Amino acid sequence: MKKNRFRYWLHKVIHWEYWPQWLVYAPVTPVYIYYTIKARTPFFVTAANPSMENGGYLAESKFTIHNQLAQQPVAQTILIAQVENYEQVKEQLHTSGISYPFFCKPDIGGKGRGVEKVENENGLRNYHKKSPVNYLIQAAIPFKNEIGVFYCRLPGEAKGFISGIVGKSTMEIKGDGAHTVKELIEAVPRYYYQRHFLFEKYKAQLHTIPAAGNRFLLSEIGNHARGSLFTDLTHYNNAKLETVIDSISKAYNTFYFGRYDIKFNSWEELYEGKNFMIVELNGSGSEPTHIYDPRKTIWQAWKIILQHWKLLYNIAAANHKNGVPYLSFKEGRKLQQIEKEINKKFKQQAKKTSADNRAAIPKGADQLLSVAG
Repeated sequence: MKKNRFRYWLHKVIHWEYWPQWLVYAPVTPVYIYYTIKARTPFFVTAANPSMENGGYLAESKFTIHNQLAQQPVAQTILIAQVENYEQVKEQLHTSGISYPFFCKPDIGGKGRGVEKVENENGLRNYHKKSPVNYLIQAAIPFKNEIGVFYCRLPGEAKGFISGIVGKSTMEIKGDGAHTVKELIEAVPRYYYQRHFLFEKYKAQLHTIPAAGNRFLLSEIGNHARGSLFTDLTHYNNAKLETVIDSISKAYNTFYFGRYDIKFNSWEELYEGKNFMIVELNGSGSEPTHIYDPRKTIWQAWKIILQHWKLLYNIAAANHKNGVPYLSFKEGRKLQQIEKEINKKFKQQAKKTSADNRAAIPKGADQLLSVAG
């Protein structure tokens, strides 16, 4: 066990994608400070998208953004207030027509925090009971492929462009008839770093041995912080795709900088604007997540980050020149405090849920979610 820990510690040191975010960004932070001095506020980023709450920087409502995209192909979504009783939640769900399975996620979220797939009524009841914040119920999208598309447009320019595309892979293990679920999880560094979450989720199956060839879906949440493999797919960009994304972005009044999370059936259909749906749109707080492709060096990642910071500053500065105010330092700190409090609530809830699960293993937890065997 100690040998494994050292091996995975060394793997994390060598592979920068697993470094803490502050360490990844620390060497290039002086450039952001330079832009802060020019703008006279570190929160100039909120001016990048004037029609989006807080510019999409922090504490923005996903449901509000979803409604602003209502004329586009978006997944059906409803907002649930945390204070509602469960009977009210069931009534809202029934009225919406959304059926199981679906996804629940916080209205104010980030980094995959609080995102779960809900398979049945018992799962929804449990999610509602433990959720510390208002959340969304979002219909499952039938398309198999998921990408993040980063879009930028300078104010006054007739056309925007795609600056990066990231592909997202789900987490799954393949049985060999010899090793337990726990051992199979620990054998993959990417999954090993998510072991606390995975061991908690599949505690009843950790010592079972999957049959050779059986594949089991551990998580289909397409988020790097939750263990998904990210791959740079920017080479799939072309004039047709830029036209599709540009058309959507222009319809969203004064949106200039951010990332669309999209599920789609095939590239050919996506190029034609067919058979795709927007999962969500993230604003000026978005990362160009194609940097997390394991094949990229930290130097390549820094170059991409700096390119996007330059674009972000230029967009925000142009909007500011046109009368869009920058967020004051006091207002920006308030948003950061809101984010901090939400994170605190989720950490407290995670501890409580873990304690409850240790007290009693839920019935029916004797099988992993299986995909094609």
